[in-house]
Amino acid sequence: MSDPESSKGDLPSRGPRPPVRPTIHPPLPLPPKEPPTLWTALTTLRLSDFTKVHTIPCAREALLAGISAGFAFGGVKLVLRATVPTAANWAVGTFCGTAVVVYEACGLRRFKERAGMQKAVEIMERQKREGAGPRVGRARSLPPLADGEGLGLQRKEKEKEKGLITSQPEGGGSRSWYKFW
Repeated sequence: MSDPESSKGDLPSRGPRPPVRPTIHPPLPLPPKEPPTLWTALTTLRLSDFTKVHTIPCAREALLAGISAGFAFGGVKLVLRATVPTAANWAVGTFCGTAVVVYEACGLRRFKERAGMQKAVEIMERQKREGAGPRVGRARSLPPLADGEGLGLQRKEKEKEKGLITSQPEGGGSRSWYKFW
């Protein structure tokens, strides 16, 4: 054991390591195949599924639009002398179709808004890194006036000093009959 290579940790040399391969676990056992029934579907529902519908994004808007469209279309079918079951079927179908379309449109709008916000954040971060800062909200500096008097208030003050403007209006100090907000 006086060999310098064998004293490097007292571990036997294994040679090149094989590449690490991910471990594939066997799939989880599936429940016994039973035909789906209405009762098995109903057992998966909980009361909290219905009490928290209003917290789902876009759900409130979609349901209200569906209810109003279904009510309106069902009412029109009744006015046009359809039978009550036929009008009810049309009302339910219109409710479902409208609710799905409005829900998907709202989701698309939220997706586009989120993408726009991410882009705005990226632009602001890039401007912050570059030191430019955001351009929104910066005040423009106005060039000085040619006559050197500045703003109109300064002009009025000078005219007041010269006596061209009196402190009271010409009407004897009475207020004007009109009022600008």
